[in-house]
Amino acid sequence: MKKIILILCLLLAGCGREKSPVQPEPVSASVSVLYDQEKTMLLPMNTSVLLTMYDPHQLDQTMPDFEALIHQLHQLFDPDHGFTSINNLYVINQHYGSEDKLLL
Repeated sequence: MKKIILILCLLLAGCGREKSPVQPEPVSASVSVLYDQEKTMLLPMNTSVLLTMYDPHQLDQTMPDFEALIHQLHQLFDPDHGFTSINNLYVINQHYGSEDKLLL
């Protein structure tokens, strides 16, 4: 009987909670200002866009592609500026009600 109690005590003492591995701190980078071909300052989607990752090296590699994507999305959905060679929201709004056809 003493052996069973001893084994149970050892099992209960050995079953502790595992320590969780330390999570790295998140690293962020933002895209708050873009410039077009005429060096006019643009606010992407009229806000600041934040990208957060846990790997700083991966963030540095991803940031140029992310900035290019935000710039492209801003050009497509900007209701206040027309851009050459694309039909964005501004161009569509300006042609509303006219008989002109927009070429894609």
